[in-house]
Amino acid sequence: TTIIVTGIDFPTTMAFIGHCDFLVLEQRTGKVIRVKLPGPSLSTVLQLGSINGSEQGMLGIALHPEFTNKGWVYFYHTDSAGNCNQIVRYWWDGNSFISRSFIISFPTNSSHNGGIIAFGPDGKLYAVVGDTRRASKTTNNATAPQLNVAQIVRLNDDGSVPLDNPFSEPGWEKIYAYGIRNSFGFAFDPQTGCLLDTENGPASY
Repeated sequence: TTIIVTGIDFPTTMAFIGHCDFLVLEQRTGKVIRVKLPGPSLSTVLQLGSINGSEQGMLGIALHPEFTNKGWVYFYHTDSAGNCNQIVRYWWDGNSFISRSFIISFPTNSSHNGGIIAFGPDGKLYAVVGDTRRASKTTNNATAPQLNVAQIVRLNDDGSVPLDNPFSEPGWEKIYAYGIRNSFGFAFDPQTGCLLDTENGPASY
């Protein structure tokens, strides 16, 4: 085991913006830490007002598929001002984040907030939204996702809804999958393009 960096407070996830150059999220502080190697050199490049709850805070990061040209970076965090989970987009100018854009918001709770975001091979933004302990909303026979929880959403890069999403019923348009209890990660199969989700199940029943 080789330790390459220390001094980061409760990191949740990371994304590479260059060779030996990556961003790390600190869940509890709301900070985005830039780490450059060798060194390492650490610097805070962004701090969002995030709720410091059990499973709330800075939770997800995704680079736009054309990040090299467009510079867009997306964050999923628990916003303290709005008391909600939200996805926001910033433009990275090479040294700092500027030009914030709001993408979408969801309800929050102390746990089961999901938070992982990623762009798929189709260029769409996918996000895991946990059930926020609203357990009845995770069942697959729910009549409607009334609280915008317990689902994976699929969005265009500006937050609008793709026309080819699987559901067209009013209120369901942004949903790619539902019945989600909680998840801390997913990935796309590089050969098939299928989305693989790691579901966090209960300890009993």
